[in-house]
Amino acid sequence: MGSPRTNVAMIQNDSRFCELINIPPTDSRFYSFLNESTYRLLKRGRYWGTTGRFTIAANSQIVALPPQVDTPEKVAISRQVTPLHDAIYEFLEYGWATRDSTLPNGSGVWEVLAQGNSPIMVDIPSPGGVLTLKCDQSTDVGKNVLVLGWDTATPPNWIRTTQGGVVADGEVVALSQGAGTNTVNSFSKVTAVQPPTNADMSSALDGQWWIYFGGITGTLLSNYQYWETSPSYQRYLIPFINSTITTVELIGKLAFIPCRKITDYPVIQNIAALKLGARAIKAEEESDWVTASILWDGGVDPKTKIRIRGAVGELDYELDHYLGAGREIGMNFTGSGYSTDLAVEPMV
Repeated sequence: MGSPRTNVAMIQNDSRFCELINIPPTDSRFYSFLNESTYRLLKRGRYWGTTGRFTIAANSQIVALPPQVDTPEKVAISRQVTPLHDAIYEFLEYGWATRDSTLPNGSGVWEVLAQGNSPIMVDIPSPGGVLTLKCDQSTDVGKNVLVLGWDTATPPNWIRTTQGGVVADGEVVALSQGAGTNTVNSFSKVTAVQPPTNADMSSALDGQWWIYFGGITGTLLSNYQYWETSPSYQRYLIPFINSTITTVELIGKLAFIPCRKITDYPVIQNIAALKLGARAIKAEEESDWVTASILWDGGVDPKTKIRIRGAVGELDYELDHYLGAGREIGMNFTGSGYSTDLAVEPMV
């Protein structure tokens, strides 16, 4: 049978999730408890099902992670595992010089360097110009997206426009199909995009949408999914990308994607852990910090003296179960004049 996937309907109707936090399955708070439990447990570690393998088609040395990935763990370029460095690496006192995308393509520099976050995946070509926004679903036509950034003046000005009779940051653009909707202002840099949201801060869009430079036949700057409410993508400089090497393989930690309907799959699939997390959240809201801590991390109930495993413990047991005891752990030792690979059998 393997490992069946758990969707929202299974949690809502079959797991006593709602009963344990004393709300009916139809209560609007159900999704709040489920999503917060998922989000907080996802940040606790690399648990079963929280990492994935991805292949990215790169057309420049600056590569943006897809919205489904929060953090890369390992990267390979042309099947060669490549060193992955954070932004501080460029500023080591006795390290290499700082890098940028002016390095010759295929320069032979085998490294992947963090370059911060951006709301668009591809930079606006210099000196900038009008942007075009387009959607694919007819139900999204006319919905407003706020685009913030700088214009093309020298020096650039922060863009502010009249919105609902009030001067505010950015420009509001109504989505449309076909050729899309052009911005009134010319942009040299986009600093944020804010699609419409509902009262509970969930996305109010039904489909995906795009931002282009130079019209829909020009440069695609970013493609957004319906669930993205505040897009921000980690970007990396990969100097070795060239006209023939354009594929980046990576293993990455999955991003949190909130559940909104019964067919959605939460990133954390362990129902027992999700239930304990929801109960911990409820205990926090009631200022019962001792119980909340035990439900998250495990411990001994001060009243019953019963040992409780906790949500994190459930995830640890699940991870150990699916990884198994027969796996071998690869280890690399490098130093002056030698490099050794070892395979170590894990302790049980």
